[in-house]
Parts: sequence; structure tokens; C-alpha cells
Amino acid sequence: MKHLFTSILSFSFFLFGYGQSTPSILGSDAVEIIDELSNKLLSDYLYPKKAEIITKRLNDYRPQLISNELFEIKVFTDSINSIMFDVTSDHHLKFYYDPPKFETFHTNNETIIDSLEREQYRRVNFGVQKVENLTNNIGLLRLNKFQQYDDVQEVLLGAMMTLANSDAIIIDLRINGGGDGRTKEYLEAFFLSREKFFHRETEFINTTEYLAIKESCSSCTQLEKVPLYILTGNGTFSAAEGFCYDIQQSGRGLIIGTKTKGGGHSGSSFALSKGFLVFIPVSGKSSPIEGIGITPNKKTRENQALLAAKKLIIDDFISQCSDSSLLKQYKWNNETITAYLAMHQLSNQMLETLQGEYSLGFSVQVIDSDLFLLNDELKMKSKLIAIDERYFIVSDNNEFGEGNYRIQFLEGGKAKLQVNLGVKVAEMPLEKKN
Repeated sequence: MKHLFTSILSFSFFLFGYGQSTPSILGSDAVEIIDELSNKLLSDYLYPKKAEIITKRLNDYRPQLISNELFEIKVFTDSINSIMFDVTSDHHLKFYYDPPKFETFHTNNETIIDSLEREQYRRVNFGVQKVENLTNNIGLLRLNKFQQYDDVQEVLLGAMMTLANSDAIIIDLRINGGGDGRTKEYLEAFFLSREKFFHRETEFINTTEYLAIKESCSSCTQLEKVPLYILTGNGTFSAAEGFCYDIQQSGRGLIIGTKTKGGGHSGSSFALSKGFLVFIPVSGKSSPIEGIGITPNKKTRENQALLAAKKLIIDDFISQCSDSSLLKQYKWNNETITAYLAMHQLSNQMLETLQGEYSLGFSVQVIDSDLFLLNDELKMKSKLIAIDERYFIVSDNNEFGEGNYRIQFLEGGKAKLQVNLGVKVAEMPLEKKN
């Protein structure tokens, strides 16, 4: 590893020059790399005709690269990628600069590549960013990457065990750029019955492996039936789109958010020279996703997709609930979600009516047109989100769960703080001093 680091460092000095602040490349070297890129596209790209067009465009670009002049690497890579995308509209096709990765590719040392990438993704828990039980027993999995199957399998199994007893599940793929198709199928196996799993197009996991996945978590069997919601955004791409497609087409769950980019291809990175590589799609020509993307069952702004999913779930819970105490909890949570989605703006007159000093060290102030609840002794400065013009969520106090700390303003300058403890709502009376 020490020798690898030394060679990378030496390579960097050679390419950039000592003390140079902006990574640059000589025009003559850039022309050489363009020739390598063209040959690689012609031999490996999924669409040979488009590769020929790209090659012609790149040849037309060559005269801009004067041999003895330096060009910023970012400008160079951006120009090449712009040319390729203009021809193909292929988000997977990417020309990039990565000296450490290049060096390991160049020496054909796949072990080092795997080791470097594994350590990189270990530091972000292999893409499993959040596993949480939300209010009303809603399970949330935020998955930012379908990391390499061998690395992430145990982490995902742990996540599934945590979610196993949920009454509904949300999988957040809003910034998931894809990854290993085997990992995608591994996750699908928990949510799809055997019939539905093998009805879709499978590439990796066979019947024996599918059954082994099912047997790895006996408590996860209900995941086949629990209501399932997938969140999408501008960052949902490639294998993440494939997961959405399989779930949507099987009728297993609903997609909520924005339409995805449309990356149905799969491929590999190839080393060129001088620290440059290219990712080239080599399969997936008939993919129903490519260039089309996933249209959500419910379209919503990306930053409201989680709230929208919660709203659908709680509305469904309410419609089926016959337990009066549980129904109160659902309705309480529904008020919270509705308030955050609406973000009501109150009139200046109403804001002025509510602000002032209250008992027990509390005060209500208008700050930048928003209403805040403050308490110096408690070090509290919490924005109030309106449920209606006199009833508010204390939004920055989530010790008892989001939306469970509230304040209600009554007639005659009175108010009451509320804390939903699950089994009951505790109240504290307040009185305005001025």
C-alpha cells in the first residue's frame, strides 16, 4: 500500500507540476486521451452507431486543444461529457478523472480497488444511512447506495430485522444513485413473494439463494405484505430505478416523489491514461427504464415526499382503525403531517395577538415573520408550525416524537402546553403576563 501511495503521489506531481493549484493537462496529452476514449467507445459501447457519432464530435473538438497549452481538467472532462451526453442522453456514460482509482486499474489490482472502495463505503455504513421506527410504527429505511452485495448483505439484513414488525414501511431512495444489481435483488427478495420475485426479470438471485434470504430472518416474513412506499427524487438512478420499477410493476408498493432520470443500462469503468477513466454501459439495451425513468404513483416535490408518504399511510390507518385510543394517536399524527405540508402563514394581526410574556418563563415572539416559543432557562427557541390559527406544533422539540410537543392559545390570554406521551396527553397551563 505504501508503494501504491508513492506512485500515486509521483504521478500527481508529474501531471500537474509542483505547486500548481488548478489541476491541468497539456493539450497534446488531452488529444492522446481523446483517441483512447474514442477507441474504447467504438469497441465497447452498447450503441455502436452512437459511438461513431461521438468519435466524430470528439475529432472536431481536438483543434481546441493546442499542444503546448495547459487546460483545466474540470473544463476538459465537462466538455467531453457534454459532447457524449448531447449524442446519447445516456446518464451512465461518464468520462472522469480519478488518479488513485486509475492507478489500481492500471496495475490490474482488483484486490486494492475492492479494499479502497470497501473502506470508503464502510464509513457511510455501505449506504444504509437510516433505519428508524417512526411514530405510529412506521418503519423508515434511507438507502443512499446499492453497495456491493458481499459488503452490504449483513447490514441490510440487520435493517430488515429492525423493520420486521412495522405496520408500514417507507424506503427513501431520493439520493440513491444505484450500484450493484445483486444488492437490489437481495432487498427485493424481502418484500416480494416467490411468485412475484420470479415473475419479474431476474439476473442474479436463483431459487436456492432466494429461499436462503427468506430463511435468514424468520421475523421478516410479514415484509411481503406490509404496506410499502418508495420515495424518489432527482438523485434516484440506475439500480435504484430498477428497484422502483420492479416494486411498481408487481403492484407491491407505491412510488412517491419526482420522476427519475431513466438509467436502465449497466456497465463498467475502464482506465485510459494519465489518471482518466470512462464508465461505459455494456448491457441493458432493452431496459424499459432507459431514457424514460419511473413515473411516481403520487407526484410531489422531492422535499415533501416523506411527508406525503406518511400522510397516505396515516389516512389508510385511520380508515381501517376500530380501536378508539389508537385512532386518537393516528389523528394526532395526521394533524402534524397536514400542518407541515400546508405550512400556514398567519396574518400579522394574529401574530401580534399571540406574542408576549407568559408564565413559567415562556415567551412568544415574532422573528422574521415566524412565531417562536422561547424559554431562556430551558434554552428553548422553537419555531411554531400552525395547525390552525391558535394551535401550534413546537417544531424544534422532538424529545417525545415529532409533532408531540404543542401549544394551544385560549381566550383571555391563557394557553396550554401539551406533550403527547403515547398513552395520554399531559398538559401545562400558561397565562399571558402582558
